[in-house]
Amino acid sequence: ADLSHEPRPRPQQQQLHVSCRPMTRSLAAGGPAQRLALHVLLGLALLFPEAPAPVPCTSALKITIQVGDRIRDMGLTQTIDHGDAEERVCETVNIGYQGMIILGCDEGFLNQTTELCEPKDCATYDALSVSLGSVTGTIFPAEIIKHSSSEERLCRIINPLYRGQMTLFCIYGKLSIDISECVTQWDPMERPPWVPRSRHAVLGLQGGAVLSIGGLGAAGPLREVWQWTPELGTLTGRWEQPWERPLPPWTGRYGAAVAWQLKEQGEQVVLAGGNDGQNKHDVWRWLRDPSKLVVPLVDGETTGTQSEDCDLDLKSLRCNSTFGVSGRRWRLPYDQWPSTDVFVDLTLSGEEPLNGTIIALQLDDCRQVFQVKAGQWSTYGCTGADPPWVEYHRSLLLGEGGEVQPGEPYVVRLSIDRARAEVVLSVNGAVLRPRSGGPGGPDGVIIDVCQPSGGGGSGGGAEPFGISAESGSSAAGVCSSGAMGAQGQYARPPLALKVVEVAAWPASTLEVRQLSLMAPAGFWQRLVDDAPWPARASHALVALPDGGLLLLGGLGSEGLLNDVWRWSPQMCTLLPDIDPAVAARYELECSFACQPSPQYGQWKQLPDAPWAPRQEHAAIWTSVGLIVMGGRTATGFENDVWRWTSAGAFCSLAWQGQWELSTPAAAWPPRHGHSIVGFTPSGSKYPETVLLIGGFGGEPEHEQVEREPLEFPIKSRGDMWCGNQALGNFSTWTQLAPFGPYTDRSQAGAVAAPSMGPFSLLFFGGYDTSSRFVVDLWRWTGENATADCKVEEIL
Repeated sequence: ADLSHEPRPRPQQQQLHVSCRPMTRSLAAGGPAQRLALHVLLGLALLFPEAPAPVPCTSALKITIQVGDRIRDMGLTQTIDHGDAEERVCETVNIGYQGMIILGCDEGFLNQTTELCEPKDCATYDALSVSLGSVTGTIFPAEIIKHSSSEERLCRIINPLYRGQMTLFCIYGKLSIDISECVTQWDPMERPPWVPRSRHAVLGLQGGAVLSIGGLGAAGPLREVWQWTPELGTLTGRWEQPWERPLPPWTGRYGAAVAWQLKEQGEQVVLAGGNDGQNKHDVWRWLRDPSKLVVPLVDGETTGTQSEDCDLDLKSLRCNSTFGVSGRRWRLPYDQWPSTDVFVDLTLSGEEPLNGTIIALQLDDCRQVFQVKAGQWSTYGCTGADPPWVEYHRSLLLGEGGEVQPGEPYVVRLSIDRARAEVVLSVNGAVLRPRSGGPGGPDGVIIDVCQPSGGGGSGGGAEPFGISAESGSSAAGVCSSGAMGAQGQYARPPLALKVVEVAAWPASTLEVRQLSLMAPAGFWQRLVDDAPWPARASHALVALPDGGLLLLGGLGSEGLLNDVWRWSPQMCTLLPDIDPAVAARYELECSFACQPSPQYGQWKQLPDAPWAPRQEHAAIWTSVGLIVMGGRTATGFENDVWRWTSAGAFCSLAWQGQWELSTPAAAWPPRHGHSIVGFTPSGSKYPETVLLIGGFGGEPEHEQVEREPLEFPIKSRGDMWCGNQALGNFSTWTQLAPFGPYTDRSQAGAVAAPSMGPFSLLFFGGYDTSSRFVVDLWRWTGENATADCKVEEIL
């Protein structure tokens, strides 16, 4: 230490004198030897003159010390010698400083230096009490924080229901914190318009939309479909049923399994099984966008005066009429009534091919006929000139003539424009406009079927116009033309497409290769009513990367299941020409030749899974394969995690997949009815992080009285756990939150909400700890650390 200071006047000090006079007298009086000693003594006195002794510093001395902005007098704890020093901690002067003060002794005077004093750091044992929401906790620095420095920490280490980062500051050894960036992870949203429910099936759509299907309410199984659509630029959305037919054609049910797929025609959702009072094994698909559907030719019924001349093989329908009319009629199910287009792929031949065909559409009570006469198309029925109650109709010529040539394939398209109440005929893509329309006239035939708004008019015995056979709700408008009734107004029908007929005139042959419809958005199509797998509910259905599906476990009529079925867009049967819709009812046979069947496909049973039969388990496809988690078995609740992978050629042993136990007991308590959500990072095709929320379960009850209570008693839960493929292929799980702001519950719906952030989800409905169905909606938003299931680390 630098002990130099301004020079000070030397104090008057006490001198030590030694008198030599008595000794010199005695030596001078002696002999020669004594005189010699005297001379030596006098010489030494000349060489070493008189000097003062060093002065020590006592504890009574004081000196003024300044550290930072604090000043105080300080003394020694004990006497020290001249040239020595004593160390004192800087905190004794200023508690906000660390280091040592040096006190030095210089000839009885104190000097000091504070050059080693510096603002105090915050050590890892320093603590600060922090309150976030209703939770108060203590935080410690993860590492030493230098004065005027800071450390970023996750808000959820104090309250797991918060996200964001809080900043821990150190100023002169004192901790402070800024929690202004801490916001709640869970936020309540507007109450949904649907009734309370649980066991509903949910999944996400493109654009951040969500689909909720069926469920169980207080009145029983629900026959409902709701879509939640995000409002761009906000953290809100709306529940709606934006389809022509909001009521689905399937029976109300709960415990159904659903899977999302992206097909050639756009997004589709596959629904399999469920319980409507009894277990089901039907399969449906929902089409988000308008889509072309093939109508199985075998589903029709014969019609005409010579119906026996229509032959139906596995490829086409061939009507060879000789004397009468020979044809086939397809009565469309209710869910297909809103179809907008009819496509008939046909060929005309025979003795009189140019007078060869009839295509008729029944639109509500109107039968509109399109026919070929002398090689020209014409139409009659419910046109503007002829109301439907007249006995005979005048034909309206369409096109320019000569559009039909014998033996050539044609695709006839009849487009129904309900807004303009017209039907447009196209042949091989060319629109055949009414000849009487003139320039600027309509492209199609006006269907002017009007009934009095009171329900009278034509079609005796038919349902009143505008009253849905399913819902009983009215959709009537007002006709702008046509004959007026006594009341002066007529209601326009919705032009529901109820029947399609195709027939051949005498002496002609008609071959129909395909009949298809253009279904509107939100259309439900039944793929099979009797799938080869046993009826069930509370099972899992997962979409596979190859376009297939995997169905696992559930509860059947014989009890819990652990069977595995794989659907493929292939048809492998003994009869290669069988209708794909019929083949879908039978199991795929790998020993037979296969052909594509993208719409109906077939199911193949794989070896049973090695896990115990169970229901209400959770399954999801991830970057490392299919993951199955938890569920309820015959012995209780499970918290095991299994992984299924598949590779190899179609129908090979490797294609049938193999199972691997990731962990027999994950960190989360055993449960069933839990919800899972997967998050896919940028650059990856499939989820790498999975969140598990809620459920019902716990450890088995003790068979006898125990001193220690169960760690995980059986109850409804509201906790959240995180697993990641990098953590042992989902064998290691981290608890993100032990509870939520909602009531503990099971059988709820949870789905990712990418429109709200990369780690966001919606959580709604369920059956809670109060034994009640729930109708609420929560938004959860995580943070980057969620990707790796980090609770405390900042990424």
